[in-house]
Amino acid sequence: MGFALSAILIACSSSGPPPSRLVWRAHLQGVVDGTPAIVGGMVFAGSAGGELAAFDERTGRRTWIRSGVGAISDSPAIVGGRVYAGTLTGHVLAFGAADGSPLWDWTGPPNAALWSSPVVYRGLVIIGVASPFGDQPLVAGEIVALDAQTGRLRWTLCLRAGCAPGDGVWSTAAIDTTASPSPASATLTTGSSPSIP
Repeated sequence: MGFALSAILIACSSSGPPPSRLVWRAHLQGVVDGTPAIVGGMVFAGSAGGELAAFDERTGRRTWIRSGVGAISDSPAIVGGRVYAGTLTGHVLAFGAADGSPLWDWTGPPNAALWSSPVVYRGLVIIGVASPFGDQPLVAGEIVALDAQTGRLRWTLCLRAGCAPGDGVWSTAAIDTTASPSPASATLTTGSSPSIP
């Protein structure tokens, strides 16, 4: 017999003399592995129980929730009134930040898991592709870029020759926007590779 896990989001006040005080708490099904994002007075968080939700930053009142979206291990990205999240079931999802309305759903390669957090840059949602927990089955590590408005695949980069399994991307892209005169560059790390002959 299983049991339900729930996560508690806690907001603390850092104003005034120490110690800080608890301002509010909220619950989601499953653990929250990623860091919640705060934009425009709202707190956004996803959970391993497949929930993505938005809360009022001051009161903790839930503004909206989407259930059954797939386990989320990353931190959501919020840009241009949209919330982007990757799932461990290989989907990148976009929702309206104000009301949680579904905008698009991109499905990654078969058996893929998206552990890294999405990064939005110049109209692209950039995210890494990896294997599920335990590397079973082992899938090809890739970096994908999706159109932020439509969710259509704009480009993909396999990290091993012939897109061979291994080198899953578990980290979030760090974008260097100061590169000059070249376009911006991204840095990511990968998981371990099987031995290469």
